[in-house]
This record gives sequence, structure tokens and C-alpha cells, in this order.
Amino acid sequence: MKPRILVVGNAGMELLIGAARMPITGQTGECSELSCRASGKAFRVAAALARLGADAVLCARAGSDLHGQLLLDECKGYDLDTRFVHAARTGKTSVKVRLRTPEGERYLIHRGEALTPDDVAESFLSYPDAIILDLAAGDSQVRAVSRYAAKNGIPLFIDLSDDTPKPEVLPESAETVCLNREGVLALTGISVLNQDACLRACVELFVKYKVKYAVVRLSERGSFMYDGTRCEFMPSFTVLAKDGRHPGDAYLAALAYARIYGKIDMVEACTYANAAAALYVSSSDDKSPFPDRDAVRALLESRGVTL
Repeated sequence: MKPRILVVGNAGMELLIGAARMPITGQTGECSELSCRASGKAFRVAAALARLGADAVLCARAGSDLHGQLLLDECKGYDLDTRFVHAARTGKTSVKVRLRTPEGERYLIHRGEALTPDDVAESFLSYPDAIILDLAAGDSQVRAVSRYAAKNGIPLFIDLSDDTPKPEVLPESAETVCLNREGVLALTGISVLNQDACLRACVELFVKYKVKYAVVRLSERGSFMYDGTRCEFMPSFTVLAKDGRHPGDAYLAALAYARIYGKIDMVEACTYANAAAALYVSSSDDKSPFPDRDAVRALLESRGVTL
């Protein structure tokens, strides 16, 4: 049976505009690249879960505008359960505009409505096997998820990478917290340049947040796991990565999927997530770069890894 994983957080559309240079005020420039696609951490994680074979349930808000319809169409393409994608009262969907030039990228965002605690409570009717929580959903929503997960003994996964809000106190029911190097530095002041630094940072995170597992993504180096008594480093899978492709959401989805569906040890789940992240950053499919379960299995087998 497919694991049912509820993803709570933000979803919207992203408009990417590429140009050779940024026009000055009053000047018209030409686009070298123009695309529009669904985005937001909750959407990306849910899409990655669905590609792996999970029954992915998305709890977010979408407007009645064109962007909202485009978002729902992309959700349908991934076969996401959108029963709990609630209609925004203002009718507006979150839209992020990414301006890309050779000098770098700039961002503009129109934020749609946030989820309400009632929205989140309704999503529990999906009876999930696990929950992945985007902390940008809001404090009251985070508390609602925490209470439900704690009451029902449901594993709760939280991402604390550099682009997510940094709470002083995590939900007490959080089982796993996942961070990248920048997130660790922001929370602990420790640069994870080696495994000793990873261990010191994880111990500090355990003291501060009282979670069961702390997982640190180390980009091309792999990942590091600490569970309070044991620490392990899992090397990455060497691939040719595409520029600008960040694997955090693919990694988090694969980590939760492996733990819930495979019922495997966290070290093995981190290895599985490393493989999924490697496939994501090296995918030639810009429209749907998230790997499926067969691709992850094939990569693991090709490297002699048995889980």
C-alpha cells in the first residue's frame, strides 16, 4: 500500500524571466528565457513524493485566478491529492517572479493568503502516515500540525534550510529535522566543514530543539545523521549536476518516503535520499526533474548499494 504523506505549507506559481542584461528605467529589454511553473516548498515536496510513488496530499491555498488554475493543473499532472488545497478568499494565488541575468538573480513575490488552522485541521481527515511541514505556513498552523502529530503518534518531518523561518522552539512532536549547511550556520554559528563540526552542530540542535533525528545535507559531499547516540556520514553519488538546481525538497521527500514506505533505518533512508537528490540535480528534464522510484533503485544498484 502506498504511504500517505501530508505536506502542509505554501504553493504558488513562479514566473522565470531570463535576459542578457537588466534594462534601466524607461528602457525595454528582450527576454532570452520565459517560463511559468508551479512552485512553493509544499508543492515541490509533494510532487517529489508523488514521483517516488507516495500518496501525496497537499494542504495549501490557491486563488480563483489564472495562476490558481495553472497550479491545480500541475498538481493534477503529478496526481496529487488536492482535496485540501483551499480557495483563497481574495482570489489571488502566490506568484514569485525570478529575474535572471548574467549578474545574478533577483526576486519579486506576491504573497497569497496563508493557511488557517481550520484549513490544516481539515487536512487531517486524509489520515496521513506522516506529515512534512513547511514552517512558512505560520505559527498557529505549525501548532495545529504539532498537536495532531503528537496525539496520533505520526512522524513529523521539518526542513530548516537557509530559506525557511527559524523558530526558537520546534513542535515537540517533530521526529526529524533536516538542514543544509547554510541553515546549520544560521542556527548554530558552526560551519560544517568536517564531520566533527557536523557532530557539534547536531548536538547543539538536539539540545535546542529536542528532536529524534538531525540530518544535515552537505551538498556534493553527502549527508550526516545524528540520533542522540549515533552519528553517521553517508557519501553522495557522483553525478554531473546542472547549474542552479537545489536538491533540498527532493532530498526531504525521499527521506520521508524511505522511512515511511521502506520502514528502513535512518542511515539507509539518508542514502536513499542522497541518490534521489543526485538524480534530481542531474536530470535533463527541466519540467519534471524529480526522479521516480525505479530510477532511484537503478542508481543504488549501479553503485552496489542494497537497502
